[in-house]
Amino acid sequence: QGQAGGQQVIPSAVAQRILEPRNRELFNRRYQDSWYDDVGYSYHDQWWTWNNPHRANSAMGIHGQHIYLDPVTWTVIVVQSSHPASDSDVHELDAPELFHALCCYLAGDGRVGMNSAT
Repeated sequence: QGQAGGQQVIPSAVAQRILEPRNRELFNRRYQDSWYDDVGYSYHDQWWTWNNPHRANSAMGIHGQHIYLDPVTWTVIVVQSSHPASDSDVHELDAPELFHALCCYLAGDGRVGMNSAT
């Protein structure tokens, strides 16, 4: 809820808004992309919610920047990048898969893939 080390680092209302699910169908009416259908769950306010068992959230920038928040393991992964490609499967598919696999390892739940239910 926006706390770290017992201190409020961002307002709790901001944290709640980031984690709040959105209407996927409403978003898809305006944003038709098979990438989103495969890996996305919802999007709002520059934050993506991933279609993985942890429902992780991520802000993504061009050239590979990421802020990845896993609410199950309370993990934050930040990637600062200046990759030559502004967008690619490495940034938009492989990186979130890797982040999710790391969080699954931390959780000890054995799930590996983004869309794994078990």
